[in-house]
Amino acid sequence: MTAMELDPRLIKLLDDGQRFAVLTHMNADGDGIGSSIALYSLLRERGKQVRMIHNDPVPATYRFLKLVQQVELFQPGEMAEFIESADGVFVLDNGSMARLGKLEPHVRASSATKVCIDHHETGDDAWDLLLVDPQSSATGEVVYGLFQALGATMDRDVAEALYVSLVTDSGHFRFSKTRPTSHRMAAALLEHGVRPEKIHELLYERQSEAELRLMGAGLARLQLACDRRLIWTSLDLELQRHLGALHLDTGAVVNALLALEGARMALLLRELPDGQVKVSLRSRGDVAVHELARSHGGGGHQNAAGLVMDGPLDEAARRLVKEASATL
Repeated sequence: MTAMELDPRLIKLLDDGQRFAVLTHMNADGDGIGSSIALYSLLRERGKQVRMIHNDPVPATYRFLKLVQQVELFQPGEMAEFIESADGVFVLDNGSMARLGKLEPHVRASSATKVCIDHHETGDDAWDLLLVDPQSSATGEVVYGLFQALGATMDRDVAEALYVSLVTDSGHFRFSKTRPTSHRMAAALLEHGVRPEKIHELLYERQSEAELRLMGAGLARLQLACDRRLIWTSLDLELQRHLGALHLDTGAVVNALLALEGARMALLLRELPDGQVKVSLRSRGDVAVHELARSHGGGGHQNAAGLVMDGPLDEAARRLVKEASATL
């Protein structure tokens, strides 16, 4: 991978700044978590005071990562003060302030230099600096480029975090943004001690009973539209509570939906405790779900995206299925 050119203002911030907050989007996924851990480690190695602060608990799927215990669940008060008084606020895998949830007002109020590190295009003008490569398959790929540009070292724990970022957001190298640099990065991470079979087992082969039952419930409720080109399902709050699945990752469910022969797009709508609806979108080929997500303030890339919209669940499903159908 060719070393990226860094904005001199970013280099100065990394050299002179002392207190940094590392944040990501609501309902953080493998890319948001893995890339955050890697950047946290890089800043710590440079002698900085760093805090990773998230809106939501880290899903059990990713808790095997060694540095995940450094993630703090946001609480008003002292954490808000840290964000507002930091020298730099790094927001990873998220180009939209609106996807910061409870963190948003404190990031907006912060005197810090606000840096967006992402692999999604962003139209938000709130950022002071951008480190964005829309061609990268994952934000972890961008952060890996930062390691290279700075000549930073990494240990196996950081390499595993970046590998999780890469494989989860590239769909294990099957999404359209996968490129030669993605595989070269993977090879380099293996040289740092990553074991692919171990990571795959930890990510996908240790599901809880609740996760399996949630998968079954989601598949049992599937519905079809557009001559079977669109497949979708929904998970209401009562069901999730009954299964003990309120904070479980649902990526496997939406991916399973797309396995239907002939399906071009899959939607999973999940009711959240605050009444909003989280939507995961997947697609095949040239069907661009990120454009649909962006129209609702979400984001993602061509074949995998997400958004959060107002409920109730049934109305959100009706509206989104109609909009998705119009694109197929």
